[in-house]
Amino acid sequence: MKMTKLFWILSATFFFAAPSPPGYPAALAATTAPSKAAPSAPKDATKPEWEQKWEAVQAAARKEGTLSIWTTATSQLRTALVPAMKEKFGIDLDVLTGNQGELLQKLTAERHAGKQTVDMTLFSPIGYLDYLKPQGMVVPLANHILLPDVKDDKKWLNGKFPLFDKDGTVVALTSAYFSYLLINTRLIKEGEIRSYRDLLNPRWKGKIVMYDSTAGPSAAETFVNYVVPRFMGQKEGEKYLRDLTKQDLAFLRDRRLQVEWVARGKYPIAVAPAGSVVDEFAAAGAPIHYVRPEEGGLLAVAASCLGIIKDAPHPNAATVFLNWVLTDEGQRIFSGGFPAPPRRLGGNCTGSTKFSIVRPGDKTIESDEAFYIAGKKTASWTKDIFGPVVAK
Repeated sequence: MKMTKLFWILSATFFFAAPSPPGYPAALAATTAPSKAAPSAPKDATKPEWEQKWEAVQAAARKEGTLSIWTTATSQLRTALVPAMKEKFGIDLDVLTGNQGELLQKLTAERHAGKQTVDMTLFSPIGYLDYLKPQGMVVPLANHILLPDVKDDKKWLNGKFPLFDKDGTVVALTSAYFSYLLINTRLIKEGEIRSYRDLLNPRWKGKIVMYDSTAGPSAAETFVNYVVPRFMGQKEGEKYLRDLTKQDLAFLRDRRLQVEWVARGKYPIAVAPAGSVVDEFAAAGAPIHYVRPEEGGLLAVAASCLGIIKDAPHPNAATVFLNWVLTDEGQRIFSGGFPAPPRRLGGNCTGSTKFSIVRPGDKTIESDEAFYIAGKKTASWTKDIFGPVVAK
């Protein structure tokens, strides 16, 4: 299935709320659609209301005893999370890993049969934007976020609580800096290329290899249809890409070979290579390096988007997990099983590649709901701009 068919425009629903209390993310305060709220807590004048609610929901979660999360992540994440949830909260965490499309089909079948077993999903943006949200299968999280420490914008990358969508139904747990510009460091000195626009220099004509963006979902398709128009604007972005096609680009549909050609020096520049392949070659000592372009990098959330499924059989356990995984401890443990930089500042980045970590002063754009919806307007660029060139 082509990615350009995946990014459908979602219906917009705006919520209006009273002014937020200090330190409470405005986006969260604005998403107060009804959902299963935490159980009411007994009045205790010695404790703040949030703490009483937090204690009550933990007690209710222990009675539920279990929590089911479906994800496309590897078993490494299960290994990291299961013992932590059992030890800290007495909750048996069941993590089902698999193919996202198959898991979505399973979820649909369960709901139709009235036998839903899943409480939360940890999917890529596509799973939410094209399926779960349009089907009304995820709930707003405002009533489930209880901890003041979690709500504090200052604790998060770019000073913003990591809601993925305007309706507040999904949070992004990780964000990796991603560039679409790779160079051979033996052939190109540091600073010779600083911007995507530098690729239009006649000096680089015939020296750039690009993955074929018309071949389906890939970093190249995202670069052409979504990243360039977001960084440069629609008019300038289209002109830039048409000018880029005049640079005698070499096109490949072999992700590994594209990176290998740059590593061997056959081509000094690659546009939109596969990140996993780049990481592999770089770890082996290949003379390759991403350029952090002046336009900025994309904050890629990958499959770290977390949501609570409507009619979750264990809503209190889901609330506990949601709050905990957004704490400093939760983010540290989560990142230990999910190889991407955590969204929370000061988190564990030991499993992440050095380049994927956002540096102070880095210019970035979010790969959030708005990013994908905006890309709908330019989703035909791969076919319209690169199709005729690739076909030659």
